[in-house]
Amino acid sequence: MSDSIALFAARIALVTTVRHEDLVTFRGHFPIPARTRRSTTQEVEELCGIPPSRYFYAGLACCQFGDCAFALFPSVEAEHDGCVNPFDTGGVYKGYPHPFRSIADRDEMRSRARRLIKETRYGLRAWRTKFADFLRVFFPKPADYLKRQPPGSRHAWGPDDLPARHPENTADWRAWSWEIRVYEAHPADRHLMSWSCTDEVYTKLINERTVEDDPVLGSVNPLDKLLMAQPPIRAADFCASLEARVQSEVFS
Repeated sequence: MSDSIALFAARIALVTTVRHEDLVTFRGHFPIPARTRRSTTQEVEELCGIPPSRYFYAGLACCQFGDCAFALFPSVEAEHDGCVNPFDTGGVYKGYPHPFRSIADRDEMRSRARRLIKETRYGLRAWRTKFADFLRVFFPKPADYLKRQPPGSRHAWGPDDLPARHPENTADWRAWSWEIRVYEAHPADRHLMSWSCTDEVYTKLINERTVEDDPVLGSVNPLDKLLMAQPPIRAADFCASLEARVQSEVFS
């Protein structure tokens, strides 16, 4: 069982969602939001010493952040610097999961949240070993992690404040899902496992192409390369369709 868990942890894709307008504006790169407006993400980054980042989840897609979903092979990590936490850092900082939800003093809650974020931050090239350890404790059947099921056990692993350790956290999968942050922009066509969007979004992207199919000239725009070389999974529930592809890859 432990070997299968290690293999699962080693093969799980990095998944992000992005607005199609940003893919066009940034010429097929996953953008890193500029710190031009105050948001929870920027506040957490600044207070915890995290550079501006592109955010991914291990194996799971969150559709509220965009209308295109992308899954990248683990090999992408060799090209970038970044860091990882075993929960959604913005949610913890806002006090959504327990034990932070039950802390009445907001200043104390945020202080504990910052401490936990710093204490459980792992490097981009080291996190998969920690992820495997986490799965052995909380998800001895790793498929349950991809199904967004709450942890099957609540044994001791990590700090006391770790949301995965608290049985009250059963509804919001981001309380126990691993968040990966990459510090540099990344072209969407590199290390790509698969991507997905709706028919409507795909049509909009096709209309934004800057070159025609040309066997000689090709294209220097990653968005054009993406559209020509690897069409998306087109589905109304594009996040679920991409997650099914991730699951088939990790268990193949």
